[in-house]
Amino acid sequence: MASTSSSSTPRKIEYDVYLSFRGEDTRKTFVDHLYKQLLQKEINTFKDDKGLEKGREITELLPIIKESRSAIVVFSKDYASSKWCLEEIATIMECQQQYGEEIMIPIFYDVEPREVGNQTASFGESFAKHEERFQDDKPRVERWKEALKKASEISGYHLKNDFNGYEGECITQVVDNILRRLPPPPSGQQNLVGLKSQLAEIEKLLKTSSKDANKLILGIYGMGGIGKTTLAKAVYYKVRNQFQHFSFLNDVRANKMEDLQLKLLKDPSIRIYDDGISTIQKTLGSKKVLIVLDDVDHKDQLEKLVGDGKWLYSGSRVIITTRNKQLLDSFRVAIKCYDVKKMDEENALELFSRHAFNKEYPDKEFENLSRGFVTCAGGLPLALKVWGSALCGYDDKEFWKATLKKIKSIPNEEICEKLMISYDGLDDKDQKKIFLNIACFFRHKRKDYVKDALESCGLHPGNGIEVLIKRCLLFESDEGTIDMHDLIQDMGWYAESKEKHRSRVCRAEDVEDVLRGKMEPKHIEGFLFSSTNKSTDDEKTLRAVKEMENLKILIVGGADKNLPADVDNFLPSSLRCLEFPHYNSPSLPETFHPSGILSALGFNPSELVVFCLPHSSLLNCRITKGLDNLMYLDLSNSRSLLETPNFELMPNLKRIYLSYCVGLKEIHPSIGHLQQLVLLDLSNCYNLEKLPCFVQVLSLQFLKLEHCGALQNFPEIQTNMPYVKELNLESIPITKLPSSILHLCGLTKLRLCGCEDLVSLPDDLCELESLTILELRDCGELKSLPENLGNLSNLEELHIFDTAIFQLPSSITQLSSLECLCWGGNQEYDEERENEFDEEERSLKFVPSVSAILLIYLTSLNSLAFNILTSKVVDNLKGSQKLQESYMQILVLPLEET
Repeated sequence: MASTSSSSTPRKIEYDVYLSFRGEDTRKTFVDHLYKQLLQKEINTFKDDKGLEKGREITELLPIIKESRSAIVVFSKDYASSKWCLEEIATIMECQQQYGEEIMIPIFYDVEPREVGNQTASFGESFAKHEERFQDDKPRVERWKEALKKASEISGYHLKNDFNGYEGECITQVVDNILRRLPPPPSGQQNLVGLKSQLAEIEKLLKTSSKDANKLILGIYGMGGIGKTTLAKAVYYKVRNQFQHFSFLNDVRANKMEDLQLKLLKDPSIRIYDDGISTIQKTLGSKKVLIVLDDVDHKDQLEKLVGDGKWLYSGSRVIITTRNKQLLDSFRVAIKCYDVKKMDEENALELFSRHAFNKEYPDKEFENLSRGFVTCAGGLPLALKVWGSALCGYDDKEFWKATLKKIKSIPNEEICEKLMISYDGLDDKDQKKIFLNIACFFRHKRKDYVKDALESCGLHPGNGIEVLIKRCLLFESDEGTIDMHDLIQDMGWYAESKEKHRSRVCRAEDVEDVLRGKMEPKHIEGFLFSSTNKSTDDEKTLRAVKEMENLKILIVGGADKNLPADVDNFLPSSLRCLEFPHYNSPSLPETFHPSGILSALGFNPSELVVFCLPHSSLLNCRITKGLDNLMYLDLSNSRSLLETPNFELMPNLKRIYLSYCVGLKEIHPSIGHLQQLVLLDLSNCYNLEKLPCFVQVLSLQFLKLEHCGALQNFPEIQTNMPYVKELNLESIPITKLPSSILHLCGLTKLRLCGCEDLVSLPDDLCELESLTILELRDCGELKSLPENLGNLSNLEELHIFDTAIFQLPSSITQLSSLECLCWGGNQEYDEERENEFDEEERSLKFVPSVSAILLIYLTSLNSLAFNILTSKVVDNLKGSQKLQESYMQILVLPLEET
């Protein structure tokens, strides 16, 4: 049992579960199955070869234990042979005592609890070696023994005795135990003002219990903004641990069906065939499942996600939220429906007050006015949030009265018009344009992309987006995209339709109005149409686009059609943002240039700023005419792309996205002359072999080269690049860095990980005066550091793991700012030669000695971590007066694969 001695300070929780295990025994068997089950149950789990790359020092690992809600320890025969594992269990048991919680969950895999607690059998053999090796550090061994003794006394799971060796049943019970320990996530508890009684009613309808063998489909229906999703999410998190498999599918009507089906299955290795429902039935048909389908608007969605429901296993539950009750009649099995009720007055007043005054009840002088808004909202939570947020910060009662009067003048059935109050209350035209453009064109898009696109249209989205979020008109999703409630988007469309001169076309009916001549082309500034719409003539639509002389945004949806060969003749010169995902042609038209007929007259007026062709079928992206204003180019995931454009024709590019262009072998050399370039993303270009020189890339801040597995060189740099602050070179087969890396004069962090062919670092690296962190990991051929390492006067952290470095240069004593020094030997080297050399010969050697020089000169050092140190070095460190004065923490721990 846990100790009652606890800390009064609430601890930070990053993970639900920390897995401690001996890799050689269980990584590919029991632990692998356990880990997959934890992830499928949406339990945030740390497992060392998933959460951290191999080789990270233990100083970074142990805090993760302290930030985990629970720890599952899999005791196997060789568990105690790993000093890493023993340090983990000691830390886990100390956390349990410190926090007064039952944190630790033991699984006795192929050992007896008494063998663990008394250190007998295989545990005894391991400890005999530890006691011999650590004769000069007996307290360390005793700490491990005490931790094992306490752990063995905890009631856990005995695979042989409790489950007769059946691993699956054991894993199921362990995962169920973890689920019972977890509190509902914040998203399942927030925003329940006025909805708690309805939540109880829905739970009663579901009647989820282990004895309930009937399957059930529950439909939650009601008008938009009334709280359907909030209720569904709350009940999902409350009862999900009663099911073998559970999944919450957000915003069904706005997502691709294949993406939804994969999310439902929670297994990326499963392939979807045909319409997908047969795969779902085969995979989930034998499990008790909980499935939530949020915001369904078409029968086809139900058919491809749950079919007729007859295949569902006994006790399963499906919850559907929809505005359309008729959809629920599609099912013939145990259907129950729940009509979400509007809020009563007192709960509605509390919700309004929380958004208008940031407290439960309004100020007395505003109480009557607040009740007036509550009456007008008619119990609709979304209206209360939006109006309250729009009035927050205004203490002028006359303004409140005028706003209330305007709302009262609108008929109750016109909810979009009522919500327009929040739109009308925006301070300037810029904010209104930002909101309408997002509602029409940029919902569900990355925040940085939305900003770039809006800026290309002459708007100022930085502050504008933040204002819209505070007004509850927008929110940023967990995935980092800009989003809004469906009803708010409807209001945005409604607001756009009421403009005197309509300037945005984003719905199929709007496109038809354009083709019928019901909208004046000269006023249109944004146009979105889908080439998959069978009722739309693509060429006729593009001819209409040609007449839009003020068009700034053009988005073409659909993945199965090509642009006409003379597409450039259809694109007006005013175009700023062109987006064509899944462009299905091997090349652009030969004369591509979005400047229309004016280009034929000798002008070059292209205003194009954003050009996006992600997931295209391009083999090349040849552009023969200048795009002088282009700043944003996205060709990411164009997996057939063999040739990049000539960047001389785009001299003002700021962002280039080429990630996952796996066919690329080289980049056009003109990229090295882009003086305005801020971001270059070449990550996961697996076949990219070489990069051109960076001649004038003065403004670069972000260079992403991770996992370019064929890259033979890091680019030569011929000018100072002061704005690159961090450089992460991971899994790149370069043999050296160029001496010109000194031109990255603003670099503060350099990380080389998995560069297995790297043999040396240039002396010029040590001229980077701003460098504060240097990390070298899994660089097995790297045998030495530059002799002038001490020139890095601002270096604060030095991490060296899994390299062939066994000696530090004498100049290390000049690193006056060094605060953290971590080192771990090449693990494979150590294992291969373990019996050839004694501990003293295998340890890291300092020149000159550690005790005499290192601690004297490294005045800022406060943390050391080594995975192999001799007893002599440890004694020197612990006996140092410098150590006592600086309170330096020393961790002397072997870094082993768990």
